[in-house]
Amino acid sequence: MAVAFDAASVATQASGSTLSWSHTCTGSNRLLTVAVHWLDTGVTVSSVTYAGTGMSSVGKVNNGTGLVTELFRLVAPATGANTVAITMSATATFIGGAISFTAVNQTTPLGTWASATGTLSEP
Repeated sequence: MAVAFDAASVATQASGSTLSWSHTCTGSNRLLTVAVHWLDTGVTVSSVTYAGTGMSSVGKVNNGTGLVTELFRLVAPATGANTVAITMSATATFIGGAISFTAVNQTTPLGTWASATGTLSEP
């Protein structure tokens, strides 16, 4: 069976240190990923949880122009509607997005982290 998209959700925080929202995971052999994007003011992500379970950082990248993105993962997250919660080290403007998948290898759900940054110019 091929990996399949399950669900996506997103929330934003104009100014604060915590953010939470509901995300629903279904199916079997699940993987939940959460991306956190924030302005680089020296603030870091303190924790990301789903249904109270801590998520592991996969990797982080700073695009060099003030935006940081960090990706977190959780293998076999709880099914049903549960809370995604992000805690930052201090007050920040940030956004969080969750995507869940089914039919994911539960031993090695992701490959090696790689990132790149660049610029985009419109024609």
